[in-house]
Amino acid sequence: MTAMRRDAALFGLSPVDAARLSDGGQGDLFDQVMVQLNGTN
Repeated sequence: MTAMRRDAALFGLSPVDAARLSDGGQGDLFDQVMVQLNGTN
């Protein structure tokens, strides 16, 4: 159980980590690339 908790913390799988990610709004990884490819600003 200790190893599972350690690994979950290492990879950000805890409920606290999930809440932190959902609050920040990381956005779309390819959003800027698609804007440049489509020629829209």
